[in-house]
Amino acid sequence: MIRKFTISITFFLLFVSGTALFCQDKSVNMIDLDFLIKAALENNPGLLDKQTSVEISEQGIQLSRSAILPQIDVNANTYLSNEYRNSEYYLSASTGISVSQMIWQNGRYRALIMQSEYAFMADKWELEAERQELILQVKLLYYDLLKYRSLYDISLQNVAQAKLFLEAAIEKKELGIGKESEILKARSDLGDAEYLVKSMHYSVINAENGLSRLIGESISGKNIRTGPDLVLSGNVFLANDSLYSMALNSYPELNALMNLQLSQDYSLKAEEATRFPVFSANAGYNILSNTQIETPGIWSTGLTARWNVFDGYKRKTKIRTEKLQAQSLQYKQEDLLLELRREIDNRINALIVAKNQIQISESLKKSTSENLKVVEEEYKLGISSMLELSNAQVDDFEASVKLVEAVAGYRMAYALIERAVGAEL
Repeated sequence: MIRKFTISITFFLLFVSGTALFCQDKSVNMIDLDFLIKAALENNPGLLDKQTSVEISEQGIQLSRSAILPQIDVNANTYLSNEYRNSEYYLSASTGISVSQMIWQNGRYRALIMQSEYAFMADKWELEAERQELILQVKLLYYDLLKYRSLYDISLQNVAQAKLFLEAAIEKKELGIGKESEILKARSDLGDAEYLVKSMHYSVINAENGLSRLIGESISGKNIRTGPDLVLSGNVFLANDSLYSMALNSYPELNALMNLQLSQDYSLKAEEATRFPVFSANAGYNILSNTQIETPGIWSTGLTARWNVFDGYKRKTKIRTEKLQAQSLQYKQEDLLLELRREIDNRINALIVAKNQIQISESLKKSTSENLKVVEEEYKLGISSMLELSNAQVDDFEASVKLVEAVAGYRMAYALIERAVGAEL
């Protein structure tokens, strides 16, 4: 069994909750949560890739709008011919300009523009969802890192305490008032403490590597500045319905799905508009140069009507497909709303449990710390044994660990609620 040492509540909360005891200007080796989030949003390749996709989607709007603008073509050509069947070949050349303008097809092209605009908005909300997910992952790893660095510091002090106990056991044996078994026990405790230091060190490295992967630069060896003191706010516990209402407006995945539905509605309207004829206006002017004949400039203008009467049921199939896709999106929205409600309720319950765990852990830590002090005094007076002292150390260490994990669990639960709502609370 691993034997541990005493740590006060005040010291622990100063380390984990962090009122910054460092200089006000951030140095190269000083980082905090805001720094990590900012670096991740700027450097994470997955998020940058999604931003590029959104920019591509935005260009799709301009492509849709171009269909309702006039189309202007300029042409020029030259050729050699024997068209008049005489003994001589001749050269001819022509140049001209033509303009066409789509006039009407029952709002089809306007619908295509709206479809691309809502598709763009859906992509923007998907980008926001990926952004929030990245922030959540940074927060969770950050809180993990705080936890493991705190446990690492506890472990280092535990090694120092174990060494003192070993020295005390050897000293008592030399004075003839101790036992060899107490020395062996103290050495065993020291070995366990040193093993735990290595374990916590590897956990710190793993958390640092995870954060480095997200932000695109190494944070190994840098000092961590925590945020404000931990506040166990009770406001969110009584506001399940309010949080759900907030999620209906802010949850990015839901907003993306709603915009996809609107985009799909306009896509259906655009397909249904193909049942109607297309009317367009056109005009042109051409100049012909021919070595055999004289030709004047030729101009033309007119209206064109094109109506696809039958296409082998292609249009009917497309319209049916568009309607099915709209129905599928509606089902997805209903399912997401149910899942969102369940997620918010579960996250709030988890936060309540985490808050209670902190309160219980604080009370337990206070009790074990006081008990350890009493047993240490009794051991010095020869009233208590090494076994009793070791048990008191174990209880105090386990209480310290529970408090560290409870604080980290509360912070993680709070971050998960913010992600479920889609906004900071």
